[in-house]
Amino acid sequence: MNGGDAPLGWLCRLLCRPSEDQLEREALYEGMFLTNNAVKLLIDPDDGHIVDANPAAAEFYGYPLETLKRMRIIDINALPEQEVHAEMARARAKGKLYFEFPHRLANGEIRQVEVHSGPVDLHGRRLLFSIIHDITERWRAERRVRRLSNFYAALSQTNQAIVRIDDIGELYGLICRIAATYGELRAAWIGLVDDDGNTIRIAAEYGLDPDFLTTLRISRDAGDPQGRGPSGTALRENRHEVWNDFLAHPDAGPWREEASRCDYRAVAAFPLRREGRPVGSLSFYAGEVDFFDDELVALLEEMATDISFAMDNRLREQRRQQAEAELRLAAKVFESNSEGIMITDPQTRILSVNRAFTELTGYAAEEVLGKNPNILSSGRHDHEFYRAMWHGIDTLGHWEGEIWNRRRDGEIFPQWIAISALHDDNGRLTHYIGISSDIAERKAYEERLQYLAHHDPLTGLPNHVLLRDRVEQALTHAEHTGQHVALLYLDLDRFKLVNESLGHPVGDQLIQAVVKRIRPCLHDTDTVSRQGGDEFLIALTEQGDNAAVAHTAQTLLERIAEPIEVDGHSLSMSASIGVSVFPEDGRDFDTLFRQADAALNEAKDAGRNTHRFFTHDMNANALERLQLEHSLRLALERGEFALHYQPQVALDGGRIIGAEALLRWHDPDTGLVPPGRFIGIAEDSGLIVPIGAWVLTEACRQNRAWRDAGLPPIPLAVNLSALQFRRDDLVESVTRALDDSGLEADGLELELTESILIHDQTRALETLQRLKQLGIGLAIDDFGTGYSSLAYLRRFAVDKLKIDQSFVRDIATDPDDAAIVRAVIQLGRSLGLRTVAEGVETAEQAAFLRREGCDEAQGYHFGRPLPVDEFTRLLEHGRLPYHPD
Repeated sequence: MNGGDAPLGWLCRLLCRPSEDQLEREALYEGMFLTNNAVKLLIDPDDGHIVDANPAAAEFYGYPLETLKRMRIIDINALPEQEVHAEMARARAKGKLYFEFPHRLANGEIRQVEVHSGPVDLHGRRLLFSIIHDITERWRAERRVRRLSNFYAALSQTNQAIVRIDDIGELYGLICRIAATYGELRAAWIGLVDDDGNTIRIAAEYGLDPDFLTTLRISRDAGDPQGRGPSGTALRENRHEVWNDFLAHPDAGPWREEASRCDYRAVAAFPLRREGRPVGSLSFYAGEVDFFDDELVALLEEMATDISFAMDNRLREQRRQQAEAELRLAAKVFESNSEGIMITDPQTRILSVNRAFTELTGYAAEEVLGKNPNILSSGRHDHEFYRAMWHGIDTLGHWEGEIWNRRRDGEIFPQWIAISALHDDNGRLTHYIGISSDIAERKAYEERLQYLAHHDPLTGLPNHVLLRDRVEQALTHAEHTGQHVALLYLDLDRFKLVNESLGHPVGDQLIQAVVKRIRPCLHDTDTVSRQGGDEFLIALTEQGDNAAVAHTAQTLLERIAEPIEVDGHSLSMSASIGVSVFPEDGRDFDTLFRQADAALNEAKDAGRNTHRFFTHDMNANALERLQLEHSLRLALERGEFALHYQPQVALDGGRIIGAEALLRWHDPDTGLVPPGRFIGIAEDSGLIVPIGAWVLTEACRQNRAWRDAGLPPIPLAVNLSALQFRRDDLVESVTRALDDSGLEADGLELELTESILIHDQTRALETLQRLKQLGIGLAIDDFGTGYSSLAYLRRFAVDKLKIDQSFVRDIATDPDDAAIVRAVIQLGRSLGLRTVAEGVETAEQAAFLRREGCDEAQGYHFGRPLPVDEFTRLLEHGRLPYHPD
């Protein structure tokens, strides 16, 4: 207040004093109000209108005097209107005459003022007379002192939290809350650089508006607009960054809208450092411009430094704990490692060994400490070995290899050892460390693997790899000496039947017994090798001529043919041998092997139990076989197969009571191919499965067609191969063929060989039971030629026994065959099975069979296999021109 101003109380009393002269009082008011330099306002307390203002007020607020007199007090008071009314109401109720308010000038500037008010009576009205003083600078100074005091308190609280709190995340959150609360800030947050090294993620915050938080994205990349804010700049440039007018800053674009809504007017960001390197930022948002002065910035810089110190402490503590954990782990690994570990000083004196070393060498730790590792020396390595070892250690810092050492009890054993030289940070040698393992078992295992890589595990014979090596050596020798080398490819005849009927264990024993028969037939320089299964390759070296080779081959056949007792079974085996000879048939192993294979096929085709030398015609036969297999693969899709039907008749009258479907192949290039030429190839190649499925489907379709044509219903017999029977989907295939054709189950009969049933009897029994449940007839084909057994006949629900034509052929002249056929017929009658004779070609054979009680027969005597049209006409007659008498 200026020195010429009268006290407000005196003026109010004067103006309110009762007087006869009202004009005198008003004149006094005019003089005092208008001429004084203090800012004065006359206000209507009821509605807040400014009744009068002096020129000093107009000059202070920046409004023309007449304009100011038309305004209300709430137009210049920066507080919300409701707060202004509330304050005035409290003043009237308590008789309050002094106030501090923020007033807004015409230019928008906010000034802090103190107001002295008192009631006056003027012109018949009760008004409020106010004298106003600008106290902005004093207010700011006081507030600055208070703010600094609060931030000093915040700094103290921060330091206490750093000492007290171990969890760094909890510490960050508490620091943000302390700073925002004590410093009267809008918000505070701590950001840390993310794993990508560019994005700054918020680690803790207090007071941030949730919507602002969701949109906040900070980068440290100066090329990114999100990276040019205070936090990104502080982190990137490792210095504090202050924007005291946040909304007006040219780089505030990405955040301006949300910051304005949240009333964030000033921002300050300070880098947080770990070991001097910026890794995060501490950021503050204030609600007024120019909030962060130099002294406050220095104080906040100190707070960031304290937080950085705490981060360094945490890092050091983590490293200490990690180092301790690593030491504990290293000690645990050292002691529990399964490999022996020995540590020596630079003079190679043993300092420490682990438990595995003790177990490996037999030496207790106290027996070796301070000694040289050469106490383990076996004496197997010479001076040059150790010189090379130490040269590697000294020059490369490391050596590893196989070494033979001696245990405490004197046993010499192999080790794999790795020796490393250890140096300190200055490059000074401090220790040697040796890690070793006992490789005795591994070496034995490797030797076993090496043996198995070159030998057959069942027989111990050389395998194909070792035989090739020996043959190639023999060929090189024979090239210089002019001698012959023969390669014999030996295959046991029908060995598969043994496996299927008696099981693989018996088959293995038979293989071992055959090997014992083969070895005595050979010279020491010869080699016999098992190729797998029942196949053997025999290399005969230093041979003079083919006669000697033939003699050896024949001797082998004779020895193998002698009965062999295996697991209570007396087995008679035979073999087939193919022979190729160097140099006539080839000059390398692969050629000789190929030629011997071709000769073996010739021996088999010749009836087996024989040997054949290779001839060049055999290559042509092998090529023909390959071409035949190729054509066979195409025959099915080209529709080159057909079924012929051979009638089965009742011996008591000649009626056609069934037929057997027989496969025929008409190749467009070579014409009709005999079944004997392609059935074996189909079985060997696996093509018999899709071909057999076609036969089954076609037979059912044709029988259904005959029945639909009104012809007499007969069952149609179809042969099953062993491969077909072992397929998991056999029953499903049969069911599908019946369903697709519409044929009743009694119109189909399946023929199986004895070997099919003997192999895996449990599974075979299950399959047969499922087929019988469908209503299908079952017959045993070629009965008597396999391992016939009454046991399986009792178990398997078959309907017919088909007597093989090899027994029927000579029943009229051979008493033995006649006895066998008679026994089979009686066996069938005893078991309730029908008997069918195959291959009946003469009236004499038919008469014998009828007299003995055989039920059915088929063969050329009754009819050849006929194409479908001819067999259809035969069915129309229903009876063959056969007279049993």
